[in-house]
Amino acid sequence: MWNYVYRVQYIIGQFRVRYRGIAFSVILLLLVSASFYLSPSFHAAVESHYSTEEAVQGLQHLLLNTGTALVGAAAIVTSLVLFAMQVNIERMPHGLFRRLSADRRLLGAFAVAFLLAIAVATLSTFAGRIALVYVVISAVRSVVLILLLFLYAYRRALVLINPMQQLEILLQDTRNDLELWERRARRALPLLEPDQTERGDPSPSDLTHDLARTAYFQINNHWTVGAARGVRHAMSFARRYAEQGDYEVSAKALTAVVVINGAYIKAKGKTFYANPPLMEDPRSRDAFVTETLEYMRQNVQRGISRRDEQQIEQTLQALASLVRLYQGFDYSSPYATKKAMPILPRDISGTPYKP
Repeated sequence: MWNYVYRVQYIIGQFRVRYRGIAFSVILLLLVSASFYLSPSFHAAVESHYSTEEAVQGLQHLLLNTGTALVGAAAIVTSLVLFAMQVNIERMPHGLFRRLSADRRLLGAFAVAFLLAIAVATLSTFAGRIALVYVVISAVRSVVLILLLFLYAYRRALVLINPMQQLEILLQDTRNDLELWERRARRALPLLEPDQTERGDPSPSDLTHDLARTAYFQINNHWTVGAARGVRHAMSFARRYAEQGDYEVSAKALTAVVVINGAYIKAKGKTFYANPPLMEDPRSRDAFVTETLEYMRQNVQRGISRRDEQQIEQTLQALASLVRLYQGFDYSSPYATKKAMPILPRDISGTPYKP
């Protein structure tokens, strides 16, 4: 019997995680629809209760006072939530601080709450001009929605000050940026392919290279700015929380660096170049990979200086994951070789890595 109980609890928990937002929206829509459907039933009761002029004036005063109080409450809640959120995220990187302190969902929730509070106060002017049942139902709906918006804003603020959620937001923004550049490169292929074919027959080493994408990325050499910023912010999280002893967050930050590099490799596609025999191809240098490995070296060096074994272990594990990713480079050349770079003491001490 208990197995069935646990199974039902597990199914309900999975449903809440996956479809909580949809279920809440459906329930809210059903309640609004039910209020429209039941409004004729309430019409007689409301009209009989507010049958005199004094009763209507009392309703007007109630709506005006309630709306005014809600406007003040919205202002107070907005100030407290935004202040508490900014105090908790003020030590993060500047770019991410600007991104989270101007969260559209949070500010939008407060803006809608203000408008609904003003609408409740404005309903006092319509009492006596339209059916009172619609005034009362609209006021009740607005008050309930304002309370729900306050609750949503509070929960959203908790999400924004959670470092795990901050890393998720950072990772999602960075992946979206790389996917956007990948789509732009695909759309630009028809424009760049004719220019490449006019150059004549390609060399054997260029048989499978994506030359059009290579040309597009060379023209738009700033396409890695968002990804580099994401890696920089994630490494800032890894350093700061490792120094504070919160290794769960630092591990999550290093994992985010690995995921960003995976998205970068996917977006770049067949545009990696290796050095041919007896020559050096300047396209073989990858600034993004070099910068990532340099951040890893610095993080290991900080761990050594602080004698923090767990920070060193996490960084080396992330570095091993990066090596496995980098072994998947598609050089599209018969001369290319893939070798995992050994982690030597001289590498950790200060010599930059070469991609």
